[in-house]
Amino acid sequence: MKTSPPFRSDNTAGACLAVLEAITRTNCGLASAYGTDDHSAALNEAMSDVFERRCWCFPVGTGTAANALALAAVAQVNTLIACHTGAHVLRSEDEAVRFFWPGIGFEPLPGEAGRIAIAMLEDAAREKCTSAPTRWSALSLTQLTEAGTVYSLDETAALAAAARRHGARVHMDGARFANAVVALGAIPADASWRSGVDILSFGATKNGTINADAVVAFDETVAGAVQSRLKQSGQLYSKMRFMAAQLLALLEDGLWLKNAEHANAMAQRLNERISACCGVEILHAVEGNHLILRLAEPLVRRLTEVGSIPWQSDTDEQGQPIYRLVTSFDTKPEEVDRFAILVERLSSEWATGQQEK
Repeated sequence: MKTSPPFRSDNTAGACLAVLEAITRTNCGLASAYGTDDHSAALNEAMSDVFERRCWCFPVGTGTAANALALAAVAQVNTLIACHTGAHVLRSEDEAVRFFWPGIGFEPLPGEAGRIAIAMLEDAAREKCTSAPTRWSALSLTQLTEAGTVYSLDETAALAAAARRHGARVHMDGARFANAVVALGAIPADASWRSGVDILSFGATKNGTINADAVVAFDETVAGAVQSRLKQSGQLYSKMRFMAAQLLALLEDGLWLKNAEHANAMAQRLNERISACCGVEILHAVEGNHLILRLAEPLVRRLTEVGSIPWQSDTDEQGQPIYRLVTSFDTKPEEVDRFAILVERLSSEWATGQQEK
């Protein structure tokens, strides 16, 4: 079996045991199809309990599907979706959104450490006229951000309020929403609808499911817009009970938050071990399960030679590579320590060689 280098992504982790056991239990007897089964009904109730209000939960197979469906539900044809310049929905998934709205556009907004600056949002919004195609119809916020940081509750609320003043609905790309909730020390309701979010892409595959993410709508009209597009997008699964069972297992007893808490703790452990190493520069505060960093080229070369190939996630303004290390719910402390020892050794060897020159 081909394995992945360590800390390349939380997508490389397997499924948690509770999810696998739930699938086995669900594989018994007959059940209604296409989301009309008892598990799907129970999922709606469980998600409503988590968010402390009536909400509508739609299991989907990928985070890309979740984002595209969610944005299609709140955006409008021939308008713009505002998002951060580094947003995944812009840089990797824009064509998925345009599948539903071919005339849709994106308005990239800058901001430090992956967060849209409220002043930039207000300034850009004032420049827009009120008619299509330059009008905003949606704002998309990523939580955790692509920089591994989090929007505070106040930041989310301020951005959402500004979007509403300009007639836009608010979507949250919560691919790592659980990691953000844990980092904030918040409750899910406060990190979502109470802060002005209309619809959430609820990430779960990175947090322990096999192939089940979800769209969570906090408004019945928005939920209806998602429902009408499920079949069109190929996301209305006949055996939806198995999707629902995975998500139910993750929600039970707060497992989704426990998994995220562990992933975040492993990132902190890794940060503490390697941040002082020569040739390693951590670029942003480690608030979730990401380390965004620069690595000296000789260190990258040596890591690659021993099979610990770091994943380049971006380049800086000077065209220099930026790397990413990601921990998961399944990361073991000894894996962190083993990698840290390797980085420490290679870094020390490189530093010694520099001094001898």
